[in-house]
Amino acid sequence: MKRKWVFLGLFFVLIMMFSYCINYHVCRKYLQTKVDLAFQEEVLAWGDTIFEKKGFPQWGRYHSNAYNNKKRTRIAFNNDTIEIARRYYYPEDYNEYCRICSETSLLLTDNYDIGIADSLFEGLIKRLDIDAEVGVELHVKDLCQMFPSGDTMCIDVPVAKILSEQNINDGFVVGPVGIGICNHALLYGFVDIPTSEIISKMNKLDSIQKIIIFLFILYVFVWYVYLKYSPLFLAYKKNVWLVGNTCIDLNKNVVYLWSGVCKPIVGNRVVLIKLLLETAPAYKLVKEDVCQKIWKRNAKDGQSLYNVAISEIRTSFVAEDPALELKSAPREGTELIIDKSKVKKWRWVHFVPIIIFASIKKKSATEMSSK
Repeated sequence: MKRKWVFLGLFFVLIMMFSYCINYHVCRKYLQTKVDLAFQEEVLAWGDTIFEKKGFPQWGRYHSNAYNNKKRTRIAFNNDTIEIARRYYYPEDYNEYCRICSETSLLLTDNYDIGIADSLFEGLIKRLDIDAEVGVELHVKDLCQMFPSGDTMCIDVPVAKILSEQNINDGFVVGPVGIGICNHALLYGFVDIPTSEIISKMNKLDSIQKIIIFLFILYVFVWYVYLKYSPLFLAYKKNVWLVGNTCIDLNKNVVYLWSGVCKPIVGNRVVLIKLLLETAPAYKLVKEDVCQKIWKRNAKDGQSLYNVAISEIRTSFVAEDPALELKSAPREGTELIIDKSKVKKWRWVHFVPIIIFASIKKKSATEMSSK
């Protein structure tokens, strides 16, 4: 028995460990999603921060009508001019236009400082209250190749250069976020969250652990009740018989009908019913044997007593049960016939609550009478 409890305890520990693996996976996914969403949102402002830290002048402002009538964007760079038609690049908001153009100017002049971007990413991770190693990597395409002429745009342009300062071997990748005109650069974030950090952030008592603990306690309780009371129940059940649609309880010497009515059996009827049940499944009584065992008489002398006893059994429960018939042979004895086609299903399920309720009722009546 001790071995069984040890096995049960080990099984509980293993299940809890498995559930915490699920918690770990969920927490890691949550932290990754949290970082990714924040990265996508904040990278858009990093260009302005880098511009300010580098001390570059901000873009001027166009007259609204002038911007509305703008047909193309021209960028002078390395004695070359890049022209981009309105249909490829024309943000509705002028401030957005200025921001994107500022990012492109930083990229074209190699002034998009990856070190500053790393610092901004580290600051973002700290604000999210996450302890992790982070770094960014910038993939830049050649803007001249993307726009060989003012009315042409090539999308499938290879990455011309990759900029990074941190080397994150493990972890996961967030982004990319488009940088500059028509996203001619992509900024990736690399995050390595230690296992200890994920464990410290994960929920220690989630719904799955609550369910496991509840089921374990329920199992232990049911098993305890089973070990304590099953011997009593089995001993009790030995003297409880289901005959047709009737329950005969020889522990309390009562008969429970299907309707729930409880009838007591006393005197020689108890002995006679025991003799009848002992002959199962034939359920045949020999008159001579019955008279000898109960009244110490032969069949002739005990005839009247035998007839009265059989009549009492018939009125006690046989007449109330359509599945039962008590047939008497004048010289031989009595046979209880069971019509199986009329026997109802789930008889134990039906009678157990009736027996329990009757026991509770009897106990309450006894207590009331004692007071």
